[in-house]
Amino acid sequence: MKMKLTCGLIIFIFICNAFVVSWNNGYDADAPESNPQEISRNVPKPLSNGVFNWSKIKVISEPVSGRDFDTRISYASRIAVENDKIYVVWWSDNNTNGAGTDDDVFYRHFDGNNWADIQVISEPVIGQNINTGRSGVPDIAVENGKIYVVWQDLDNTNGAGNNDVDIFYRCNLTGTSWEPVQVISEPIFGKNMNIGHSWSPKIAVENGKIYVVWDDVNNTNNAGNDRDMFYRCNITGFGWEPVQIISEPVSG
Repeated sequence: MKMKLTCGLIIFIFICNAFVVSWNNGYDADAPESNPQEISRNVPKPLSNGVFNWSKIKVISEPVSGRDFDTRISYASRIAVENDKIYVVWWSDNNTNGAGTDDDVFYRHFDGNNWADIQVISEPVIGQNINTGRSGVPDIAVENGKIYVVWQDLDNTNGAGNNDVDIFYRCNLTGTSWEPVQVISEPIFGKNMNIGHSWSPKIAVENGKIYVVWDDVNNTNNAGNDRDMFYRCNITGFGWEPVQIISEPVSG
């Protein structure tokens, strides 16, 4: 019996070692100020599967390899891959490119040979801290070299108000320059009609059609002030369809 238990334990340990496990140590995306600032939530785990090997770690939040220029915390990275090219977004309060020490959304991509320079895409103008709200929790999608990013933001961009969190969207359709920021949680451009907080957006793209979901406490379409799942899409590439509350079984 003892021999069987020992063998079983060895087999269990071997199976567990064949997997990579990660977690976020209790990280709360909606309240970053409550999270521990001294620890890393991206501890590398060994992988041994007998077939593939991981490349060496590269710190892509640092503009220069081997130097600690980014002295702040970088959070919640998201990744997209297409044709061996890598696209990454994250958020940080580092003063990269004159973005200031408020939270901003950063972007970097790998063209197959080298990592390009870091861009602060939550700032509408390079080198200026125009967006002084808290920008964070980004998500990214890529299709045919076109890049689509969403994030949550507290800035008063396009009259969205600076007392509620909104969902911001930005795209790069040429690979070289970013289109202006759009506030897609607001039903009418330039007006702060959604006065509830909008959080944690996710984006998907297929055949040029853009789909975004997020959670929201606004009473849109009589959904109440509880937390609901909102959905919005851009089918033509030119304009967004009205917001839908998909967590409610009956509209209105």
